[in-house]
Amino acid sequence: MAAISETQNRGPGGVRHSVLQSGLGGISPLPRTPGNATTSAFSSPSHSSKIEEDPLILEFGTRVLRAGPARDMLPLCSIWYGPAHQSRAGEYRYWEPDFASRPQKRKSNQKWTKPYELWPLDLRGVNLGLVEDKVELYVRQAYSKYLMSDPRLRRILLVLPPAFPRALLAILLYALFGIFQCPSASLFSAPVLNAVAAGLRSSLVVDIGWNEATVTAVYDYREAHTCRSIRAGKKLVLDMRRFLTKLVRKALSETRGEEARQRGDASPCMEEVEDVLMRMAWCRRRSGSGLHDSTENRRRAENDGYPYEAERDEKDDPVTAVYLKSLSPPLKLELPFSSFSDVVERALFSSKGVGEGPPDDEELPIGHLAYKVLMSIPFDVRSVCMSRIVVVGGPSGIPGIKRRVVDEVAHLSARASSGTPSKRNDKAKRGDSSRDSSESTDSTDARRDVRSRQGEQAPAAFADQETDEITESFRRMEAKDNKPTIHGVARGIESLGAWSGASLVAALKIKPVVEVEREKFLQHGLAGANLDGKAGVAPSRSTAPTAKTGPGDRSSWTLGVWT
Repeated sequence: MAAISETQNRGPGGVRHSVLQSGLGGISPLPRTPGNATTSAFSSPSHSSKIEEDPLILEFGTRVLRAGPARDMLPLCSIWYGPAHQSRAGEYRYWEPDFASRPQKRKSNQKWTKPYELWPLDLRGVNLGLVEDKVELYVRQAYSKYLMSDPRLRRILLVLPPAFPRALLAILLYALFGIFQCPSASLFSAPVLNAVAAGLRSSLVVDIGWNEATVTAVYDYREAHTCRSIRAGKKLVLDMRRFLTKLVRKALSETRGEEARQRGDASPCMEEVEDVLMRMAWCRRRSGSGLHDSTENRRRAENDGYPYEAERDEKDDPVTAVYLKSLSPPLKLELPFSSFSDVVERALFSSKGVGEGPPDDEELPIGHLAYKVLMSIPFDVRSVCMSRIVVVGGPSGIPGIKRRVVDEVAHLSARASSGTPSKRNDKAKRGDSSRDSSESTDSTDARRDVRSRQGEQAPAAFADQETDEITESFRRMEAKDNKPTIHGVARGIESLGAWSGASLVAALKIKPVVEVEREKFLQHGLAGANLDGKAGVAPSRSTAPTAKTGPGDRSSWTLGVWT
């Protein structure tokens, strides 16, 4: 009873009520863990230390959002936009068994691809509030289903193209800072990260996106020149849709009559066209390349870093069956395998424009676009970038696309070097070399005459330079350690992608040029950034309490290439 009464007289921490009331210390007869009673101003308790977590990387594209933590080789999730993610709460028609077989209304090209895009290329007439709601929806889905972390505790690394509209940039930053309350966001350029993921400092990055194809010359982690074209994934998908729709209407007119041909359900759905494109499409080698030997093709492919792709014989053209289940009723098409290559040829590499005439500046084929960028940069940068061609993007996964881009650049460069002006330059160079050789011969003869007249001892001006053994040994060691650099030859290099490049940069803890803090953005928005693009992110060294903020202070930030 005494033990019970004494236990009842104790508080929750094992200390008697009399001790708590009197404020006097005492020793408890029961064993307990002592609390941390350190009150020094210079102490650092264990519970107050925080382990710095790796930032989260978000790569926003027109059709996909890639997200994941840093230090990973590949993103944790890739969320593709589509009508199924934009339905209302409680709408389950997309999961009904007969939804895919239902007849759909015939739509134009713009309305046909609009539900699968986060934002269009042209922002005129676009509801930016709806775009903001979509961004919030997809980012919240990435956090809740895949990332499983509190967005208020981890920094964000945004991977964006260099020519990104300021309106969309403001929407992304407001969604991250205002809705998810992220502490800060760092902006990185996608072409530079593609070069980093390939292990290069300088490269020619060919990004075949959805709305446009972008070719960027990157030199020493800086963007030198950029050109764009509409020959991209969207045009390729629309051309494949027209190709399949034409075949479907022809088959319906032959089997079911003219009335079935005029119906509006003759066009397959978006998912089915993309499935046929990724499974059946391929790109042939450039005609007239002169590389028909399989051994030579294999050797060149291994040197370029791309997997070997055997050359197909035009006579050996098998017939392929394509099943279109989105039509009502489903239809089976039999067509030659080479016809899929013709679609890719017309969409990405044809020298004809959208109309009958030559292509405009925004309709250049991808090979001509890459050659135009090479001709727009200095000679020393051109020689380095030409031998480091990196082809990325969704359509780059089609077999033969990367090899074809390198062949086009090599062909255009060889054709330009064999022109009339270059021949005159070669003749002039040969004339200069002949004169130099004659002058060197004359100088050698003069040396021999002087030696013959004066015997073995010749003047210092005509004597041969003595070799230094130590210098020669250092030169041999440098030549042994350093590998020869390839210049002036069209060569392709594989890359892991912009997201993997951002993960590598974040793992190395490289300080970004563009870093936006939450408080500064919510206070001033994009108007608070410096427009000169020269402000850094290093904290100021001044310790005076009245020091003014300068370009080196965190209060002064810039948007870099996004100004």
